[in-house]
Amino acid sequence: MIGWLLKIKNTSGLRLVFREEDEDIGADNIIVFGRRHCIHEYCKISSVLLKNRESFLGLVTVLETIGDNEQFTLLDTTGKRRLIICTYGGVSSKRNCPCRPDLVKEIVAKMSQLTGTVEIHAVVSSPEDCFPIGLAIARAFPMYSRKTTLRCPSLVTVMFGYTSQNLVGPSKLDYVAAAADGVRIAAYLVDVPCNELNTDNFYEHCCRIALCLGGKESNVSLRCIRGEDLKKEGLHLLYGVGKAATCPSNLTILSYTPEHADKTICWVGKGIVYDSGGAALKSPDSLRGMKRDLGGAAAVLGAFQAAVRSHCRWKIYAVLCVAENQISHTATRIDDIEVAYSGRTVEINNTDAEGRMVLADGICFACENFMPDYVIDIATLTAVHTIATGRKIAACYTASEQLEMLAIQAGIATGELCHPLPFFPEFWHEMLFSDVADMKNSALRRDNCPSACAAHFIMEHIPVRYMQRWLHLDIAGPASDMDRGTGFGVGLLLQLLELL
Repeated sequence: MIGWLLKIKNTSGLRLVFREEDEDIGADNIIVFGRRHCIHEYCKISSVLLKNRESFLGLVTVLETIGDNEQFTLLDTTGKRRLIICTYGGVSSKRNCPCRPDLVKEIVAKMSQLTGTVEIHAVVSSPEDCFPIGLAIARAFPMYSRKTTLRCPSLVTVMFGYTSQNLVGPSKLDYVAAAADGVRIAAYLVDVPCNELNTDNFYEHCCRIALCLGGKESNVSLRCIRGEDLKKEGLHLLYGVGKAATCPSNLTILSYTPEHADKTICWVGKGIVYDSGGAALKSPDSLRGMKRDLGGAAAVLGAFQAAVRSHCRWKIYAVLCVAENQISHTATRIDDIEVAYSGRTVEINNTDAEGRMVLADGICFACENFMPDYVIDIATLTAVHTIATGRKIAACYTASEQLEMLAIQAGIATGELCHPLPFFPEFWHEMLFSDVADMKNSALRRDNCPSACAAHFIMEHIPVRYMQRWLHLDIAGPASDMDRGTGFGVGLLLQLLELL
């Protein structure tokens, strides 16, 4: 998969690899970070630090005196190598990840402009910390760049150090590496502008990933329903959202069907490559950043390649609802009525509420065609969820108490945190009332938990037998950090596979 990463266009060229042995590999820059008490224990057994006590003057003093939230930079006696030692503190509340990967990402991101080669020694007190910290490190090194001059490392090698014996074997490390690649893939797709990533380009990325995963020989297959064929299949909502764009909508389905798999899951991702709002045109300020409205589909794609590379024992169907919501004389109009894949009629009262429509078709299609044990949709659905959960925390919505708790647990384990929205369908149903159709696509009021109303719209199109097996994840906030994609959702989807 690293080979695929190096072939995609407009990247920084930075390679991120994970290595089992925790040793000094001679990189130009050595970074050692962890909790202060972990660093103190690690320095007693680490060949990295023991070997370099004489090469880096002052290292012994630093290790003896370093406190919380401190950073020391030392040069070796030749002046050519740099050793950076960082500690971090930070409390963790009951629903936060104990190893605080958010702080790890901030620490490592500060090193992203180092030149030459970098080796990172992440000191952890538990093997369970490797996964969230590995994802955090991946987030610190985004791939996409169109800068004509760029300052960044050429190669970053990550190793995990322990306060006692090494407890992580190759299989676990391979899993972390695959997930980290998934994070970088997802973040890359979120960062690419629409003039380089239209709906057809997105499909091409899916083809490339399927090929790199081994295709049919690895039980991976690909199907795409595009343009007018969407109408023939009854996917009118997905078709309508993208019918004003130069490149039509598509439903891309990546399938992984290993032998002897006894459970099936569908991941359904919202992939709006650009969201102008359609006839309900956004303001100039609101248009900025709308290339990022494909964060859900990007997360599904990143998680899918990681699951396949890790030889997951599930059948997985990655259902990507890809469209560009544009404005033209052919665009869907406000007041139009469409028939969803579910057979229910929808009065369009807000063309800027397009994500829920493509997901409604995609989820119903997945349920009816693949008969999964569980179906999870993930989307940058509503920016207003951040008012309830904050920018770093996803919102989840489900009728199942079990799935709700598993989503929270998966967030704690990975650092991709989530918190439930109010589940009161009897209240949200009336907010979507239409005089002329089965429902409207947007709530009548904007001050009555619109994120839950949006999720409820999706639920209206799910077959009843799946109500207790469906989970919705709204990642509009955490899918990006300032102006860069984060790859949020990859770890969450993978961890849910482990817990279900």
